[in-house]
Amino acid sequence: MAHHKKALVDAFKPHFKEQGFTKRDATWQLLAPDAIHIFNIQTSQWSELYYFNAGVYFRALGPLTTPAEYHCHIRTRIPDDRFHGKSVKLAAELSDFEHVEFDVDKRIVELKNLIYPLAFDWFARFRDAASVKRELSGIGHPWFAVTKNVYPLIGLKLPL
Repeated sequence: MAHHKKALVDAFKPHFKEQGFTKRDATWQLLAPDAIHIFNIQTSQWSELYYFNAGVYFRALGPLTTPAEYHCHIRTRIPDDRFHGKSVKLAAELSDFEHVEFDVDKRIVELKNLIYPLAFDWFARFRDAASVKRELSGIGHPWFAVTKNVYPLIGLKLPL
């Protein structure tokens, strides 16, 4: 499968490079002072459905220098249901290449134009420990994945 993955990666490449991200395969990373920001394009193993994953890996919580997205301390899919709710349905339609027979290039451009700004909105919300603390304050249980060791790092109690 993954017939369109290279075209998707190529579409995203210049925009992430412009923001200082480095790329390996279908994953980009940005080294920040306290964290590593990760963006990844994932393909379903059963179909031509694509997913866009984002994560933040805190250097204080682990020794990895080039972590995979699934090793990140905070993770989500873009669009994120809570932050980008209106875009979720459109992104699901655009990222399903299973029965696309024409206008693949147009679909890729539309998908990139949708996902790229949403990813950077998410990264801005989780750019450092102070931002993460603001996002997690007052949330009983987040709708995105957060490892329990993030809470002491940012000075919050682990939710019950």
